[in-house]
Amino acid sequence: EKNAERVIEADEANVIYHPGGKYLAQAEASGNAVLTVTPLVATPKAEVKKLRAPKFVADFYESGNDIKTFLAETNAIAEFTPMPTETQQDKKRVKRVLTGHKMTATFEATGQEVVEVIVDGSAKFDEGERHATAAKANYLAATSMTLLRGKPQLWDNVARTDAQEIDANIESGESLARGRVRTTYYSKETTNGAAPFKKNNAPVFVSSDRATFRHRESAAKYEGNARAWQDDNFVRGDVLELDNGERTMIATGNAQSAIYNFEREVESGKKEIVPVFGAAEQIHYFDNNRLVRYTNKVKIRQGTDQIDSVKAEATLDENYK
Repeated sequence: EKNAERVIEADEANVIYHPGGKYLAQAEASGNAVLTVTPLVATPKAEVKKLRAPKFVADFYESGNDIKTFLAETNAIAEFTPMPTETQQDKKRVKRVLTGHKMTATFEATGQEVVEVIVDGSAKFDEGERHATAAKANYLAATSMTLLRGKPQLWDNVARTDAQEIDANIESGESLARGRVRTTYYSKETTNGAAPFKKNNAPVFVSSDRATFRHRESAAKYEGNARAWQDDNFVRGDVLELDNGERTMIATGNAQSAIYNFEREVESGKKEIVPVFGAAEQIHYFDNNRLVRYTNKVKIRQGTDQIDSVKAEATLDENYK
């Protein structure tokens, strides 16, 4: 009993049969060629797989007319569209698209599910508001991961990230970046105020050795030599966490900060701008009340004044935005 319907459409198709002439061995399709695999039962994880290219070759298993591999040498597109279900248990699932020059896809025999897709050359991955490009991409169904290699770049409506390697997790909506990670938040505004910097419309930069992005929560965790900055102002630590939803930033481990636009009152009620430099085991910024909290081994310096303590708090001026 078949679990999926397979359809090959093209302007021209040549087929070869296995010995005996009952089952297909290979099909070569050219001219607007499309391979569509549609599950017969709409389960919560069921997807319609549509692979298209100007020309492709499909090899089949020895029996059952089940597709084994798909190979396209130019301008290939793979679309994975979630099937609607009555329960709609997973409303977060969206259409995924992989494109590139050369594409190889492997199918398992029983349910005709895609096991792996390899894209070589100008690979691009799109999933809702999450997009990525790289020289190569490898989708692995067993782990729900798309591995991007060769100058990968990842972006959404909040920020853009470059790294040596990027892995996008389909199920969790997370992305993992490793090696010379550099993120550009388009503005302080796109961090939802999570970054403790002054200019709302200026970009915020973050660098680290590796990072984890939780796209659905608009949160990110940077690890290893993590540093966030805008102009001369910066916050750094061994680990740096931005949570756009909570509007907070936490730097942990050898944390340091520099806020150059910090005002303090002087005699006669006047104010002057004197930079504040801070160091602690942890620096925690809360945007809801513009509070910067320094915890453990705290050292804060402003001009000639210095504070050493276990805990210290500073409130940014209400115009510091």
